[in-house]
Amino acid sequence: MAGGEIAENGHYEICGLAPGEYRLDFSSVVEEPYLHVVSYLSADALVDKEDVDLGSLQLLGPGELRGTVSVKDAKPGDSIPAGIGIRLVPPELRLYTLDMPPGTVQADGTFDMPRVFMDDYAVRVAGLPADYYVIRAAQQGRSVSDGGLRPGNGDLEITLGADGPVVSGRVLAADDSAIPDASVFLIPKGSGKPLLRQSDQTGTYQFAAGVQPGEYRLVAASDLMEWQRQDAATVTRLAASGVDLTLGARESRTVDLRIQATR
Repeated sequence: MAGGEIAENGHYEICGLAPGEYRLDFSSVVEEPYLHVVSYLSADALVDKEDVDLGSLQLLGPGELRGTVSVKDAKPGDSIPAGIGIRLVPPELRLYTLDMPPGTVQADGTFDMPRVFMDDYAVRVAGLPADYYVIRAAQQGRSVSDGGLRPGNGDLEITLGADGPVVSGRVLAADDSAIPDASVFLIPKGSGKPLLRQSDQTGTYQFAAGVQPGEYRLVAASDLMEWQRQDAATVTRLAASGVDLTLGARESRTVDLRIQATR
């Protein structure tokens, strides 16, 4: 990864790049009273065997994203459970990420993220209690759960369900011994992102939040690298030998899993 300092007159130069395609990220920060980004810009560049001049680039300040969270079939006056946060993540991440501070949801369901880079995002909801799951995340009536959300294009409206199923069990070897730290995937049939949990030291796993009623495939594997846990091809291959589940509202299922080979 190459970088360059921006001079007082706004000029910059990055040397020693091999020919290829690049994404240039620019940011302006303030270090006091605390470090935070005040403006940001991404630009694509194709570098060949000659110098490339991108011309003048205008840094854009971060945008503000506001929104509301509601619970389907909630009674008037019901508050949103404490501890729920809204996370914006790159759309290409299939499973999860925790690298951006969440927007905290207030008891009345409102949230405000005042400094968000002007980019394309998918939406994740963190801190869901047991039985809660995301039904829909929409901006201007369009689903943005898997991408397409942009700050400044309107409020984000999230609808939660509170009748989700719970799936738990143990991950076991062929001799019935417990497998700790196994990766357990609950993979929706059709659309939707896989859910991931790790088994504990007794081999126990649990999906208690974030699970919608529906049809799934459940599978476990051991000794996966981090990139494999988020690799679509790896998850698809494991799912082929998984257990089929149909989960109803508020249903509780116990399923013990035999470990699957990762190769």
